[in-house]
Amino acid sequence: MIRSMTGFAAAKGELGTYRWGWELRSVNGKGLDMRLRVPDWLDG
Repeated sequence: MIRSMTGFAAAKGELGTYRWGWELRSVNGKGLDMRLRVPDWLDG
């Protein structure tokens, strides 16, 4: 029997002069909560 559905994953990389990274976390969630942080120059 599964008692917990907690998970974590992360990655980082570079593409030319750009650096990127992401994290994915789940703590017994049944929904999706997505949050993005972007540089000020990319913010709409």
